[in-house]
Amino acid sequence: MQEAIRHQMGAAIESLAATVRACPDTTWYAGRRWFQPWYIAYHATYWLAWYLAEGPADFAPPPPFTNSELDEDVLPPRPWSRDELLGWLKQMPAALDARLASLGDAASLARRVATPWGEASAWEVVLYGLRHVEHHTGQLNLLVRSAGSKPAAWVQRSAAPTHVV
Repeated sequence: MQEAIRHQMGAAIESLAATVRACPDTTWYAGRRWFQPWYIAYHATYWLAWYLAEGPADFAPPPPFTNSELDEDVLPPRPWSRDELLGWLKQMPAALDARLASLGDAASLARRVATPWGEASAWEVVLYGLRHVEHHTGQLNLLVRSAGSKPAAWVQRSAAPTHVV
């Protein structure tokens, strides 16, 4: 089961990174406040890292990112660049591997985790993270297509454990 999740979550991470790269420069900071591609990519990356964290209650993103996502209706202190987000995304395969390694037995999989949307098993939180990334990757691909650009190619399966991001 973990190998399948590694391949599919890895593919989701690679898809998000490819979609961030496919977004035209003219579109990256364009649009309404909460619907700008940079913010959607940041939101997806932030929460992916949060869902993969060993203890989400103690989660702190790497600099220069902040925990502004935990506060409703609060944008980050500034728009993040494509390179900043791609740099953070490069850390996700290792976070995924660490998280899956920590879920090696039934008790770990069933451990309850408090999330912003309620309590869930540690395993469900990982699966929720996968769905969340794909949801926002789809939104970004729609914006890329709407800008007249070619969307990122479908990633069927990650090259786990090396994860090319």
